[in-house]
Amino acid sequence: MAAAPFSSDAERDDGSPARFSPVPYSGIGDRGGYDCEFVEPPPAAFQTDCPICLHVLKEPCVISCPCGQKICRECVEQIKEDDKPCPLCNKTDFTYLRDYGLERYLKAQEVWCSHKKDGCEWRGKLGEYEQHLNENPSPENKLTGCQFV
Repeated sequence: MAAAPFSSDAERDDGSPARFSPVPYSGIGDRGGYDCEFVEPPPAAFQTDCPICLHVLKEPCVISCPCGQKICRECVEQIKEDDKPCPLCNKTDFTYLRDYGLERYLKAQEVWCSHKKDGCEWRGKLGEYEQHLNENPSPENKLTGCQFV
């Protein structure tokens, strides 16, 4: 689900914007963001994918690095716990702040279940996605929970 390389507020020596490619971080595994697809892709101006776990941002945090990227809370906490530098720009000792505005925006977007390819027909708000995955499917209504989890 990850997008192509994205731009940041960081600049190159010539003053042009730096470009960063997603950098999967080996310490994350399946934790981090939401593994799903948007029904209608958000505008390109919005960073929606975590450059670490490569999924849709979950509890997005903006990091205080020159790259200024947004990273899932779990992803950034794992990097900090491992005492690693920012995997995008290599700055050490960075801080982060939760981006509640982006989080509200993302949770209001419609997504498909990641098991759509397996036959799951669920489509709903990103804010309801975890509930869909964690609910037990109802025999009367197969859209209440994901039968493919």
